[in-house]
Amino acid sequence: MNLASRGLATMVMLGASLAPSLYAPAQAATQPEMVTVVPSEHYDGPAQLIDGMMKGQISPADQAQIQQHLQRIDPDVLKTVAHNGTKIVVLKSGQTPYDLGLKHVDTDDRDLSKPDVQAMYRQAADTALARTDAQYGQEIHGLESQIEARQAQIRQDFKPAPSSGGGMLGLASVMNSAEGQMAMDPQLQGLQDRLGTVEGKSFGQAWDQMMKTNGTHVEPYTPPQTGNVLADAQMAAQPVSLEDIAWQHGARTPAERQQFVSQLEGLNGKRVDTLQQQFVQDPESHFTGQAYEKLPSAQRPFHPDEHLLVPNYYFYRNNPDHATEKPQIMNHEDYDSETEWKSGQIVGEYYQDFNTIVYQSGHLDKNDEGSDTPQHEVGHAYKAALKAKDPSFYQTWETKWKAHYDDKSQPKRFPTEYAAWSEEEYYAEDFSAWFSGRQAVVTGPDQTGATLMQQSLAEAHKLAH
Repeated sequence: MNLASRGLATMVMLGASLAPSLYAPAQAATQPEMVTVVPSEHYDGPAQLIDGMMKGQISPADQAQIQQHLQRIDPDVLKTVAHNGTKIVVLKSGQTPYDLGLKHVDTDDRDLSKPDVQAMYRQAADTALARTDAQYGQEIHGLESQIEARQAQIRQDFKPAPSSGGGMLGLASVMNSAEGQMAMDPQLQGLQDRLGTVEGKSFGQAWDQMMKTNGTHVEPYTPPQTGNVLADAQMAAQPVSLEDIAWQHGARTPAERQQFVSQLEGLNGKRVDTLQQQFVQDPESHFTGQAYEKLPSAQRPFHPDEHLLVPNYYFYRNNPDHATEKPQIMNHEDYDSETEWKSGQIVGEYYQDFNTIVYQSGHLDKNDEGSDTPQHEVGHAYKAALKAKDPSFYQTWETKWKAHYDDKSQPKRFPTEYAAWSEEEYYAEDFSAWFSGRQAVVTGPDQTGATLMQQSLAEAHKLAH
């Protein structure tokens, strides 16, 4: 799926100020395209509110497009966003938010290379996982047993359809198999959905507990993401080694790989040994114990899981294959943002801790699945404005919105596939649909979602008057 129309930085933790050059005063003789910055709270008309939010050099064409998209939004909603101090900037070709100072600033000075810091993370992870296993372990094992029993029953009952002589091709061939029947079995799908929900709660609670103790220096292992669902699934199924993970994090020189692998080993301890032993004991690994032992430890493949702790930094180079280029050290969020902006995967993003919306010049009409990019990002900013302007209302409303997003028993039709990504993107996609003439995709079968969306928008009228 192409994520170009929406950014994922809503959850990025940021802590620096915008580059001063972004607000340099206009000089009409030399910079005719500079927007005149006007305090937005002095004006209540939609056009003036939007002009007041725009900062820096923005071409007349981009200004006109921003106005065209955002003037469709309820004026009181715009007023709430503008009066909350939201800024809009537009990047020129080749620029990224990182260039403007929109980046993570980590105040934690603990060194991941130190054994005592590594031990602290290991202990915190072990404690959190043990706690959640005690809470959810029995339920997880019970669901796993039910899934295995259902799969065995389907295999036992399956009888392939007779071939018409020419054989079966494509989907017909897949469906004429026990695996195909499993994919369509509602009972099995229900069990797998329940298992996924419980495992997600278990892992989420464990990780939250660990982060409260230790901050953001580490993260759970996740396979590289390309945006192609099939390619990502295939990649996730492939075994990796510690050196592979270091390579995925941009380590290109021997010193970088050694540093990263050493930290991986120190953060995980026996967890790596366990994963390697499980891999070599799997008949499908095609490894004999003797051949596996001959490999250096850092090169031994294994199937990682989300409990593997990984240092949260990347060696970023403009050309990843040029090991001689000095890398910038970025955390995961900044690395993803930098690479996705440069590749064109992202053309709009809201940075909550800067209260800044960033658009890509020349791409303001780009949309994915019918979503309106400029409106989508304003949806993020409006949600943040509600939190800042009316925290009491927001806390009550947000609890209901998140519960609705998490509740698989309530029918809902997401307006786009991307809306299912998170409750934040669900709101921004609904917001965009609401103001771009696609209210029907919100008010259809998702009555609860539509009601909550209406409640959030109605609050703007109270705040504006």
